Amino acid sequence: MQRRQQHTRIPAGHPEGYLEAFANIYRNVAKCIQAQIIGVQVDPLYKDFPDIADGVRHGVYIQSDRIRKERTKMDQTIVVKLI
Repeated sequence: MQRRQQHTRIPAGHPEGYLEAFANIYRNVAKCIQAQIIGVQVDPLYKDFPDIADGVRHGVYIQSDRIRKERTKMDQTIVVKLI
């Protein structure tokens, strides 16, 4: 129960939950940076934010989606010219 309370300070459904979510991300990043500086292991509970691998994966997805849309647009242009 105590581990859950570290990430939840207000009741479910409260409008400030959105702000609390970002506060949790910032806090967890700060805890991980601090642990890295002093050379201790971080509790996995605090490693719930995106890392470099997530950013690369997202970039690859966006790029492949752009390529797919370009190909679709070219295919539609070819079909229109044939008609």
